[in-house]
Amino acid sequence: HGNLALGDLTHNGQSRCGKVAAVGLGGAAAGAAAVLTAERLSSSNIRARCYVGLMVGSLIGACVGAGCSGRQSSVAVTAMFFGGGLGTFGVTLLAKERQERKDSSKKS
Repeated sequence: HGNLALGDLTHNGQSRCGKVAAVGLGGAAAGAAAVLTAERLSSSNIRARCYVGLMVGSLIGACVGAGCSGRQSSVAVTAMFFGGGLGTFGVTLLAKERQERKDSSKKS
């Protein structure tokens, strides 16, 4: 059919490995989406980037986690928190690296 769907990785909540995989996929997708979205901001304010990373990461994490777990709320909420944390962490690391590069280029 051409559809890429993972379906319920948790087998109706019975598979612990499936739950971990659903949360991991949600977190990975959320972290990547959050960093890419925050990088597109015209503001260089670290606080604004962190808020965007948190919000986008939480949203994407919850959506992917729910989609991969047959809409189990516990997996979706866990993926939401994990995605928000990864999004914020990734944005913070990227902002620090960018600031270090900027500072080193000023010294040269």
